[in-house]
Amino acid sequence: MELKKYDVAVVGSFYNISWVASELARQGWSVLYIDLHSVLGRWPMEDIEGPFGFFTSETLNPFYVEKLNNEEALVSQDSGFTVYLGSGPLEFKSSFIQYQLQQLGVSSGFISRLESSTENFYQASQKSDEFISHFEKSWLEFLTRSLSSQRDVAFGDPVVCEYPLPLMNPFFTRFLTRRSLERNSQWLRRQNIDTFEQTHILDFAVGASKGISGFEAKGELNGIVQFKNLVWGLSSEETYYCRPQLGKILFPKGVTEPIWTWARYSVDVTLDRETKQLPLHSVWIDDRNAPWTHENLLIWQRTTSETLYDVWILIPNNQRFNKDYITYYGEKIVQKWSKRFEMSAAKIHNYPQEYVYTYQDLGPSRWVRYPHRHQRGMESKEYNNVYFNNYEVWDQLNKETQYQSQKKLIDKVTDKLKKETTKELR
Repeated sequence: MELKKYDVAVVGSFYNISWVASELARQGWSVLYIDLHSVLGRWPMEDIEGPFGFFTSETLNPFYVEKLNNEEALVSQDSGFTVYLGSGPLEFKSSFIQYQLQQLGVSSGFISRLESSTENFYQASQKSDEFISHFEKSWLEFLTRSLSSQRDVAFGDPVVCEYPLPLMNPFFTRFLTRRSLERNSQWLRRQNIDTFEQTHILDFAVGASKGISGFEAKGELNGIVQFKNLVWGLSSEETYYCRPQLGKILFPKGVTEPIWTWARYSVDVTLDRETKQLPLHSVWIDDRNAPWTHENLLIWQRTTSETLYDVWILIPNNQRFNKDYITYYGEKIVQKWSKRFEMSAAKIHNYPQEYVYTYQDLGPSRWVRYPHRHQRGMESKEYNNVYFNNYEVWDQLNKETQYQSQKKLIDKVTDKLKKETTKELR
């Protein structure tokens, strides 16, 4: 059965690109949105939200912030973004932060850039000369470029980063639930976007003019869907995991394998006067001069229970399902807590999902880093009407970079649709 023809079909995972569908529809284009999260593994919502939090800024489209708030309320961290070094915490909304950064040797130029508007901060960061060689002055700038990077980076590497983390902006966290996915679906439907999340895509229809003209759908939506343009929000690995036939068409060179993955432990702690003062979210760096992986860099995020923390650690992707490896680093995390808070105890409440399930159950990791040289364009090289927007395309994994990448994609698709419409009217 042949169904309605759309200007754009948007296919996402866990509503990662639902804002793209919303904006295209807001501009008057007919849009179909399909989310494939039901076939992408057993993932709790904490793993979907990830470890990076959210910075607000004047550069963000208010409808994008509306989408985030619609999923779940943003919770402000009054202390701002917080980094714990061996010498103590750096709270980026503190009145002492300038003095602390100066004492740590951070470049005065970079401190000034952090205090400027977000747009100026982004622009100035592209022209930083000190960043290349002076680690003592530039370690904080490296943190803004590397913490949420989707590529393996080391200090001294040329780190291409258009949107480094604006550390002095207001900082928020969220506590997603399964209802958050339902709210996304409802939000799109209120905008008269045809939205489906219990639908499988079986195969693509490849046209004669180097384009994909439609796909065969099964589930809530049954039949042949036709469209002018396709926006694909799954990585190559997610696509092959979902259905190899789709992967072979969209990613004929195969899967791009990540080399690092962020794993989430659940840690139970006892409270005392000191630990009660911990912020909702903090980044712990034990030794600034050692590699920022494994137990040397941990991201601690409090859950809805004040004694329970999600702790994110960067480990090699090839060790994801190694139970001995996972157990070993669980012990390291507990030791880090005990060393910092001698009067408080910590124990592992739950190991990462990979400790319990197999790759067949989980599929690709939700938060990864690819090889340093990895690069995938936003537009497909094989098909002239296919656009990608996923982990492999973003140069950072935080929400600010996702937004900026999606904004560029929307402009590309809109320009193409306008040209096609003008051509049809001639």
